[in-house]
Amino acid sequence: MDNCSDPVFFYQYLFSNCYTFEQPLKLDNWKNVWITQVVTMILNFETEDFMEVLRQPGGFLFIHPRDSLPDFRRDYVEVNPGSKVDIKLQKRSTILKDSPITKCTDYGSVLSRWYPNKKMNPRQCSQECLAEAVEHHCGCAHFTSIYPIVRRCDEVNDTEYGCIFEAEKIHVDDCLDSCAPPCEKEYYELQMSYFQWPTRLEELRRLLPNDLKNMTLEFAQKQLAEVTVSFPGNEHIIHKHQPKFEAIEVFSYVGGYIGIWLGVSLVTLWEFFERLTLLVQFILQNLCCKLAGCSQVKPKCSGTVVQMTTY
Repeated sequence: MDNCSDPVFFYQYLFSNCYTFEQPLKLDNWKNVWITQVVTMILNFETEDFMEVLRQPGGFLFIHPRDSLPDFRRDYVEVNPGSKVDIKLQKRSTILKDSPITKCTDYGSVLSRWYPNKKMNPRQCSQECLAEAVEHHCGCAHFTSIYPIVRRCDEVNDTEYGCIFEAEKIHVDDCLDSCAPPCEKEYYELQMSYFQWPTRLEELRRLLPNDLKNMTLEFAQKQLAEVTVSFPGNEHIIHKHQPKFEAIEVFSYVGGYIGIWLGVSLVTLWEFFERLTLLVQFILQNLCCKLAGCSQVKPKCSGTVVQMTTY
């Protein structure tokens, strides 16, 4: 991890020990046509100290934009001891246009309660919404919650266990509705290759620090893994979604087709619906008068004069 910022340790409920680090791209000339940035990491899983029975030693790698939260339940790369993972990144963005049909949310203005400086995605938005609902309803958080809530519900306590699912059932629809797809989403498309590593002791000793150079090849295959993350180029692919028809275009198409196939204009349709409304109103008023025993009502029309005789 040469030339990288020092990794920062933190504890995450689902994955226990975690490390994060940022490596800014230092480009002297950002107009270069072809740029390759490579980050290489040697991971020591310390399998001798691994005490869990139900899980195998290994790790998950999350790659995400610096200003966005990683999705801890998706979009990860699994790394196991004795393997080399080669990851190539392609930066992509998707831009939606907010409309009644394609409703979207600007997550740049939606602040996380626990991570106010990071952007959320729809899944995290709904998860945080449900976490707040459970905390408010039950006084504790879901026992698998990834958020740093003070107290998690006891999964063996039937009352708290039932309260969790009752709260989620009540609020799940509201949370999903309030967390629409993002108007602008930035992400990385990953191409991954897996290899057995290390295969030679010479290449291993060249990469390891001095305190690990004496380990055997068999021991290294049980303990270590290599991860290489690279940007093959500086391309940024942007997908923009535009509605096929704007509102004014829909209005024009409807008016044009009515004029072609029915031989009428929108003005004619307006007069037709106006007269139909007045006729229905006249019939209803006369019906009410018959039931109440009052005199008949004369019709009121606009435009053409309508003569009607009542008895």
